[in-house]
Amino acid sequence: MSSDEVQSSLAMESDEIVYRETGGVEVWRIPVEDVLLVAENTTAIGDTDDYFLQFGTISEGEPCLTACAVPSDVRAFLEELGARLGKPLKLKLGKTTTLASRVMWPDALSGRPLFVQRETALHEGMAKLRRRLFGGLTEWVVSAEVFDAMSRRA
Repeated sequence: MSSDEVQSSLAMESDEIVYRETGGVEVWRIPVEDVLLVAENTTAIGDTDDYFLQFGTISEGEPCLTACAVPSDVRAFLEELGARLGKPLKLKLGKTTTLASRVMWPDALSGRPLFVQRETALHEGMAKLRRRLFGGLTEWVVSAEVFDAMSRRA
């Protein structure tokens, strides 16, 4: 990356959260008043793009998550967003090397997992074979507690 190239960033612009990719290209923006949830999650990939922030909103009447990789300069952004939301936002999963997630805001969900693991439904015969050979197949989904809380605010 050249010294002239801007890295990905999160910023507050007026009353909106704005995410830009490397090079300064705007990817998305969310009005702060639309944010229902702020969370962090990691993957087990283990490279530099395995740590994410998630912003919960409502889109077309349904709970929705908008994600971005955690930029290196995220502290000032989190301080400003935390001040607007009325709660300090602290990252805690940065050194985690496994799949993990944690809601940071709102207080009612703070510390709870954003994602939970569940067994994937497969055709009955395939499911039995898969379980015997590999111990089952799982996927990560939004926890029922988080989904229900966001749905109530829709």
